[in-house]
Amino acid sequence: MGTCCLHSVRVLVLTDTLSDSDLVRSCLAETQAKCEFEQLGRLEQALSERDVRQYDALIVGAPGREPTEVEETHRLPARLAELPAIVITDSDDQEPCFDAIDTTIQVHVSRYQLTGHTLDRSLQHAIQRQHSQCEIRRLTSELKARELRLDQQQIALAEKNGRLGQLHKTGELFIDNVSHEFRTPLTVIKDYIALVRDGLAGYVNDEQCRMLDIAAVRADDLGQMIDDLLDISKFDAGLLGVWRRNCCVTDIIRQMQLALERKARVMGITFEVNCPDHLPQVYCDAEQVSHIVGNLVFNAFRCSADSGLVQLWAAENATDKEVVIGVTDRGPGIDDEARQLIFQVHSD
Repeated sequence: MGTCCLHSVRVLVLTDTLSDSDLVRSCLAETQAKCEFEQLGRLEQALSERDVRQYDALIVGAPGREPTEVEETHRLPARLAELPAIVITDSDDQEPCFDAIDTTIQVHVSRYQLTGHTLDRSLQHAIQRQHSQCEIRRLTSELKARELRLDQQQIALAEKNGRLGQLHKTGELFIDNVSHEFRTPLTVIKDYIALVRDGLAGYVNDEQCRMLDIAAVRADDLGQMIDDLLDISKFDAGLLGVWRRNCCVTDIIRQMQLALERKARVMGITFEVNCPDHLPQVYCDAEQVSHIVGNLVFNAFRCSADSGLVQLWAAENATDKEVVIGVTDRGPGIDDEARQLIFQVHSD
């Protein structure tokens, strides 16, 4: 870092030696900066009689070799931490006595090397270094405060995550319990609807059959929603398994065709199935494929107008060695923004 030009400096000189006082006085007179200085003999006097914050720098005369004198200089950074300090030494070989305070005293200058130019540069260096140290202390203090706030935020976040995790587990347990509790009465309802619909409890006219078909379809819808809730719970827990084996696509579609036709009839939809018998076998989970295709067809039913046409078809793609299953309807379709969300997990 380059040195800056000092225009006016207020200096406090601490020395009880006349030779040091005269030397500092003459050197300050030769500096480029306009120096105002005041001399005091003891550190305690300076601290008791002066507000040291009014000074720009501190010059300390060379301490003797007695332990008490070195200790007095050692107290400088603790008592005058904000004031740049220059210590005048007797000779170059006295440096070891400053090892303990080297990180806080900015400049050591030998009295035999002290000139106006040397003191000018020393003052610039001491003031710049002290300013840098003050800035470092300020930034360090801000950093510690931010680290403390970050630690507090992390603790609060961990507590919130713990509560959210507990709520999530409670929600999963609630869904599991409710889903299983729904299954038994729903099964009974569906069985009794089928018994009445088939005439086993007495004659049923056409209007009654239509109404029972509606009830049966809605019961199937409720059963499907329960299965979806259980699948989501299993998926979140990592327990949703896939059982893949060689399957016939035609058989998968035929098994779900009657239920889909009944649902289409209740909703007033024309439903057609086009599935050749000669389709090759595919390696898949038949239950999951049936679930997915059923959802696609039901969505087509809901989005089609009254007396709309929905087609479920399957065809072989020999080029890619695959069987394609498709659902075609005349509904409004999916807008571009919603298409980006179709395959996202649990998207709204």
